[in-house]
Amino acid sequence: ERLLNVTIAEHKQKLFRADVFSGSHLAMINHTKAGHLQKYISAEQRAFPKEYKDPDGYWTAFYMDTRVLAYNTKMAARDELPKSYEELLLPKWKGKMGMDNADYILYGTLQEMMGRERGSAFLKKLAQQDLVIRNGHPLLTQLLIGGEFPVYMDAFGSTIERFKAQGAPIDWVAVEPVIVSLNPLGMAVNAPHPASAKLLIDFLLSKEGQDIGRSVAKLPARADVEAPYPRLTKGLKLYPVPNAVAERYGEIVKDFRETFLK
Repeated sequence: ERLLNVTIAEHKQKLFRADVFSGSHLAMINHTKAGHLQKYISAEQRAFPKEYKDPDGYWTAFYMDTRVLAYNTKMAARDELPKSYEELLLPKWKGKMGMDNADYILYGTLQEMMGRERGSAFLKKLAQQDLVIRNGHPLLTQLLIGGEFPVYMDAFGSTIERFKAQGAPIDWVAVEPVIVSLNPLGMAVNAPHPASAKLLIDFLLSKEGQDIGRSVAKLPARADVEAPYPRLTKGLKLYPVPNAVAERYGEIVKDFRETFLK
C-alpha cells in the first residue's frame, strides 16, 4: 500500500524510477489499474497455472504463500484445534487468538469465499471473540512463540515452517479451503531500462530463478518447482485471493476497521 501511494505521487510528477514492480497480489492489481504496469508476457509464463498470472499479461506470480492457523505447541493440542472457519467461533477460543490489525486479505477473501452476506455475518461474530490484535505478522509470530496466545490466525505458512525448523515451539494446521496469497511481479510502464526489465522478469520466473526463491523459503508459484515445505500445498484445497478483493479494497479496509478496531 505504501509503495502504491508513493508510485501514484511520483507518476504525477512524471518520475519513472522502477523497471520492475513486485508486491502483494492486491497491490499489483491496483498498480495495473493505476497504469503503473505495461504488458509483458514472458516465455516462462507457460509454466505457471492460470490462477497465478494476469490474463491480460500485466503480471505473473513470483512466489506465493498459504495462510494457515498457527499454534504454540506448548499451549494447544493439534487434535483440538479448529478444523473449519466456523469452529473459530467456539467459546473455548475466546481471547486466545491473535490477528493482524490490517488483515484485509483475510477479511475480503472470507467474504468472497462464503458469500458477502454470510461472510460479513461470520466476521462480525469473529470480532466478538476478544481477538489479540497486533500490528504486523512478524510481531504476531514472535508473540505466538513467546506464549502470549495459543493460536495465530492467518499466519504465513512458510514463516511458521522456518521458525519451527529453528526449534521454535510452533506448528500449523490447514483450515480449508486454504487462502493463498500471491506476490506477483510486472514490468513498469516507462521503465528506464526496458530490456533489462524483461531479462530480470524472465530470470525470476525461470526454473533457476524459482529455485533461488525456494532456497530462501519462498513457495515457488511455478508448477515444476517443488516448494521447500511440500505440506504447505500438497493435498490441500487451495483458494487464491480473488481479484474482487482488490477491486473492493477501499470498502474492505473500511469494513475491517469498523468490525475489528472500533
